[in-house]
Amino acid sequence: MAVLFNKESFINSLLQKGKELGLEKEVREEIKLYEDNDLLEYLFLTSELIKQIKEKLYKYPLIRMAGGTSLLAYILGIHSINPIKYNLSNRLFFERYYKYNVEPHFVISVPESLKEETVRLLAKLVDNYIKPLVGSYYRFGRDNKYQIAICGTKLLERHYKMEKIEQSTGEYIGYLENKEELLNYILEEDSKGYYLPNLAGVIQAIPSTFYNYMAAAKPHNIDDLAYLISLNNSVFKDEKLVIKSLKENGIEGTICSKEQALNMLISYDIDPDRAMFILDTIKSNELFDSDLMLLESNEVPSYIIEQLKNIHYLAYLSYSLQEVKIIEMMMDFKRRFLKEFVELMVHPFPNSFVGPFFFIKEKIIANKDSTMNFSPSIRFFNDPTSHLDFFDTLHIRGDYGYYPRGRVLFDNFKKKFIVYLDKDLNKKDIKQKIISVFNLEESRTVFKRDSHYTHDKFV
Repeated sequence: MAVLFNKESFINSLLQKGKELGLEKEVREEIKLYEDNDLLEYLFLTSELIKQIKEKLYKYPLIRMAGGTSLLAYILGIHSINPIKYNLSNRLFFERYYKYNVEPHFVISVPESLKEETVRLLAKLVDNYIKPLVGSYYRFGRDNKYQIAICGTKLLERHYKMEKIEQSTGEYIGYLENKEELLNYILEEDSKGYYLPNLAGVIQAIPSTFYNYMAAAKPHNIDDLAYLISLNNSVFKDEKLVIKSLKENGIEGTICSKEQALNMLISYDIDPDRAMFILDTIKSNELFDSDLMLLESNEVPSYIIEQLKNIHYLAYLSYSLQEVKIIEMMMDFKRRFLKEFVELMVHPFPNSFVGPFFFIKEKIIANKDSTMNFSPSIRFFNDPTSHLDFFDTLHIRGDYGYYPRGRVLFDNFKKKFIVYLDKDLNKKDIKQKIISVFNLEESRTVFKRDSHYTHDKFV
């Protein structure tokens, strides 16, 4: 049954919550923005949907994109980040029309397996006034007045499964009971200065890039981690320049998110609307000459301008700050239930193999070890069987060194298969045979000549 919206009652409840938090002025200002955009009912319905998700499906839905910069969304419990604390301007939510010609809208993330149930909750909430759009977007309300996105994510799906394991064991994890101890566990360094292996399987990206950011910036707290996650979800024209900035300017001096970039430009007296325009148009262009002149005339430092030139896409800090809360809980689960955690991790390329091989009589003879036999929490999948031991099982005449050979392994951090091989095997037709025998994904396979595998002669 649809819920009924009472505008006056809703506004009064918002003002009361703002007063309790000492944010009455900011709440009044944002209420006006919602009124000007005719979105107060939309805010109410979204808050009701989030309540139902939390009560019936999953306690920790996340708000992606710019919705996490809305103060009213925070005090209603739509998201869990106080935008005042992190200086997250709600301009990113309300002032997108000049480029995208779409009204402000929320993007809700839930576990993958709960996406359809979430859509059904929305349909019930609005008496089935719901219309699917492209991808995960929906129109709802009479005359399809409002737009929302409901996305399923792997991160939340894994956390959801962890909660089920926790419930089945009957042992409630006191999440975050010792923040300092947990943070030390999350940021534990290995001998090379990287933070391994604790974050493996939690950060939803190619881990090697993220570890490079961590090594360059040395995060000291959870907020630092959120900035680097936002940076990791962004796209740049040259990753080396990002790492260079982290080393030279630290996290605060490196553009990690849309919100941070907007704040940087405004701090140099760039008009907020112009700053928004620069950030929205920069991804497909170099800085326009007029923008460059403006930045230079306002004495924006060259190191910031160079970073702006390097940007292709910037993610939202507001989403990463919420994501970190989930990551904290996942890391606490991993610390206490390591075996179950590893079993929940996705095995990359489950139908592929690694191991040593020989090239004999125009055939690849391989000792294949399935990638499923390796823990997805480690970096290298590498069958330890030596060529000598493998050769002894083949009962072939002569010394194993007579035959050209190689080895396939998988770099789980870079998501690449690496084939080390004799230089005489570095031929297109032979490489195709190796790819076929080990069932490798060609676009993720690199071949490297290794003098260690040089054979004595062909026989």
